[in-house]
Amino acid sequence: MTSQDNYVNIDRFRQKVRFYLDANNNETALFWAEKVTVMSGADARDVYWQAQCLFRSRQYHRAAALIRNKGLDKSQPLCQWLAGLCLLEARKYEDALLILSKDDTNQTVSVAMTSFSIPPIGEYCILEGFTPRGLQSALLLLKGQVYEKLENRAHAAEYFRIALKNDVYCYQAFHLLEQHHMLTSVEEKELLSSLPFKEQCYENDLLPAVYEILLNKYQSIPQMSLTPALSHPRLSESLDVEVARAEKLYHACAFRQCLSKTQE
Repeated sequence: MTSQDNYVNIDRFRQKVRFYLDANNNETALFWAEKVTVMSGADARDVYWQAQCLFRSRQYHRAAALIRNKGLDKSQPLCQWLAGLCLLEARKYEDALLILSKDDTNQTVSVAMTSFSIPPIGEYCILEGFTPRGLQSALLLLKGQVYEKLENRAHAAEYFRIALKNDVYCYQAFHLLEQHHMLTSVEEKELLSSLPFKEQCYENDLLPAVYEILLNKYQSIPQMSLTPALSHPRLSESLDVEVARAEKLYHACAFRQCLSKTQE
């Protein structure tokens, strides 16, 4: 028997980290995550999960420092995203922007010309389930959130738009644009028409119809459809859909109908 045969199975402890995180037992998850990182020689995946444990425990500075000390904010986009998120939560907005802008060759160029380089998928996604498209969208969304905190609404709105185009399912980017009134009614229509639904969605997907319902609140009643074609018969019962319909009635000054809808 060699000395290697006496080593513990690290994967078992990786599973424990994920189990305790799912159970919202963050301190236990962090305890084992640190041990796994040490045993694996600071494998990028294990550093990421240790930083996630710190983030869940609201130890934002420590989580960002862990990633930066290992240099993973420069080599792993997933860790770059998490470090930026930690600094956003820690209200270190300039530091977050510095990390998230490492791929920008010229900070003065227009946002529309700015993009993130996408390495080969094997290098880009250190964890299963993260695609280059989804991760790029997450980075763009986060950068928009940082700009919003810095009160640069124009840059924030542009990054939210690009994030949504990269991943049309990224509802948070859509919500921030809509909820914070970053688009005019004309821009809303342009955004909907520009989203690559055909390339990214399944056939008969619910997403285009839902987004259309959630936007265009200021239409007049004759122009709007309160019962658009939805791909599932019960989707009209969704609270988001019902609220959007009530808001359309309100802005159209159909107050009795709005009251009836909200009382349902």
